[in-house]
Amino acid sequence: MIKLKALLETEYNPEWDYTVDTRPIRQVKKLVEDILKELTPLKRALRLKNVRIHFITGDKRGALARYINGTRDNPHFVMSTRVIYRASKKYGVNLGLAIYITLVHEFCHAYLEMCGIDVWVHDEDLIEEVARDYNDDSDVKKLKSRLDLFAKDTNAHYFIKRHKLKEIEYPLAKGKEIESPYAAMEGWIGKVIWMTPDKFLSLTPTLFNPNPASLKYLEKKIKRNIPIDSLMLWVNIDTNTVISHEGRHRAETAKKLGIKKIPVMVIIYSPKLHHSGGYLNVPSWTKQQHDYINKAEFMPQSGKNLKEIYKGGIPRYLYHATFWELTPSIFEKGIVSGGTQYINFIGNDPGVYLTPDKNLAVSFVETSENEEIPKEWFDEIVILTIDLRKLDNKKLFEKDPHWNVGKKVSKSFLYKGVIPPSAVIKMEDEHGHILPMTSSSQLGLT
Repeated sequence: MIKLKALLETEYNPEWDYTVDTRPIRQVKKLVEDILKELTPLKRALRLKNVRIHFITGDKRGALARYINGTRDNPHFVMSTRVIYRASKKYGVNLGLAIYITLVHEFCHAYLEMCGIDVWVHDEDLIEEVARDYNDDSDVKKLKSRLDLFAKDTNAHYFIKRHKLKEIEYPLAKGKEIESPYAAMEGWIGKVIWMTPDKFLSLTPTLFNPNPASLKYLEKKIKRNIPIDSLMLWVNIDTNTVISHEGRHRAETAKKLGIKKIPVMVIIYSPKLHHSGGYLNVPSWTKQQHDYINKAEFMPQSGKNLKEIYKGGIPRYLYHATFWELTPSIFEKGIVSGGTQYINFIGNDPGVYLTPDKNLAVSFVETSENEEIPKEWFDEIVILTIDLRKLDNKKLFEKDPHWNVGKKVSKSFLYKGVIPPSAVIKMEDEHGHILPMTSSSQLGLT
């Protein structure tokens, strides 16, 4: 009997795809550890070895936890202690129960992939039902037989006989197979590196309206191993920011097919390089620049360049700092001025404080005079990037009258109105790590 190919435990690093939470909520972490021990009979029945849980700040879809595709019988899972804690509190669900059902749910994903069923065709409703039933009866045989039946009904090629699974790989075009003029200049204008589809998609604007015909066409090409050009990222090396891209449909298709790594050509750009049109050719790269590209720790692309300036000297983008606990409401209702419970400074004119300086934005929160704000909230201050194009300029005062602004101090602004959720284009922590923007309505136990 031949085992399905398993990804070695050391071959997955959560930092490839997510921001690791170095300070997970202790209560949740302890519950996870205890429940994992309780689920030992299920792990044995499903032949799951070396189960690993990685704690992250969250993902773009607000999921409580997620199974890492391809890790199979040495499964890796990511979980956000903060998202699951807030969700259980929001919907009145016992925290231990939420963790228990979530882990069983993700175990089912790992087992079905071991059976040869691609994750993208798993029946989420069935798996959730199976997980909840197992919470009620702890019947291992019943759970396994239901998953086996699903696998059999979907005509998996390697069901239970456990033939070696041939993984789909990205069919990278080479030489005369290349169509894009940029891809054809690999090694000169840019360098190809490999990253996960999720990593690429996190660096580019969200693809809200994908072309179904393009996705279907790309899926057929990949399944038939027809060569396809590499994806592209243009990076401003001065700001460490992605400024352009190509290949979101390819990334989405690769993700759907369970492809773990995709080829991405990275092109370095700098306005300072006038002599070469702004581009730094690969042969002139230093070792440090090669290492920089290989790590691919770029800031994601957010529409146009963040340094774009309005006429009159007001930046197009300003920053507002707040507490993590308040963000679900903000992404649902907006930033509301004139509140009383969590207002920072008593007696000041109502409004939302904005500034082009992130440190100054954080200082507004750190120096709060409101004693009703829980002390632990100050450990989780986040910075929101606000797009002024989506605000009413008549409500924006260029100089905050309650802040003593000197010549060498960044200006601050006061917005006397509600900042809608659509104006918040990015959220990050004090260390510059991008965080998922999730409204309270999205914190479902699914």
